[in-house]
Amino acid sequence: MSKGIEKIYLKAAEYIAKKYFFYDSDVVLLNSGTRGSAFVVDDGKKILKITDDVDEALRAERIRGKHFKNLIGYYDIRKIKSSNQDIDRKYCLLMDKLPKVLTDDETCKDIYHELERLYSIPFDYSRIPGSNISDAKKLRKFIKDELSERVFFERLSDEYKVIAERMYFDIIQIRKQLRKCGIVTNDLTVGNLGFDKMGNLIFYDMGYPGSGRKQLKPNKEVQVQFEPKVEEEPKFKIKKLKPKVVESFNNFVLFESIEVEI
Repeated sequence: MSKGIEKIYLKAAEYIAKKYFFYDSDVVLLNSGTRGSAFVVDDGKKILKITDDVDEALRAERIRGKHFKNLIGYYDIRKIKSSNQDIDRKYCLLMDKLPKVLTDDETCKDIYHELERLYSIPFDYSRIPGSNISDAKKLRKFIKDELSERVFFERLSDEYKVIAERMYFDIIQIRKQLRKCGIVTNDLTVGNLGFDKMGNLIFYDMGYPGSGRKQLKPNKEVQVQFEPKVEEEPKFKIKKLKPKVVESFNNFVLFESIEVEI
C-alpha cells in the first residue's frame, strides 16, 4: 500500500473512531498490507481495520458478537460510503487487540521465548532444533529439508513437548471453531496467529489470501485448498490434498453503512 493511501486510511480511521465509536484517544497505525491497514484505538484496547477485502468482512460478520476461545472477537463491521474514491466502498472492522501477535519472520527462538513468558517455564534454547539459525528463510528451509514433523517433535525436550502439544491442540480448536461458523481457510499461518493474555493461541486474520479486489456476489462460492495432511508412510512428509472444499456465502449480508468525508 502506498504512503498516500495509508494517510487517507489514517484520516478515515480517526474520523470513524471519534464520530461513530466515540473514542477520544489517539489513533495509531499498527500495520498495513496490500488489502488495508490496522489502527490501534480505544487507548490500545481495540483495533480498527479498514480493508477492501469483502471476504474478510463477511467472515467477520459470521463471528461478530460470538465468543470463541481461539478466534479474534469482532464488535462491529460496516461499509464505508465516501466521495473520496480511495476510501469509498471499503470495509471498517472493529475488533479485539491481542497483546502478542506473531509475524512471518519469527524464528523458533522468538516464538518459544514468548511461550516461556506466557507459561512461566524456563527453556534451554539450545535444545530446540534449528534454534541457532537466526535467518527466518534459512530456518524454514532447514525444517523443510532436514526435519519431518515427527522428527522435530521427537527432538524436543519434555518441557517443549508440553508447549508443542498445547499449540497443536489450539490449532485444532481454531479449525473447529472456524467451521462452526461456516468458515474454511488455508491461511492458518504463523503471521495470522497471536496470543491473548491467558496464553491461548488466537487466529485473527479472516482475509482470503489471493482473492484480489473482487466483489463477492450473493450465492458466490469460494473454493479453497484443503488443509495439509501428514503422510504416515514412508517419511512423514506433508502432502497437500486438493479436494473441493467450498465455503459458501449464500446469505446476502447488508452491512450498515457509514458516511466518511475527509
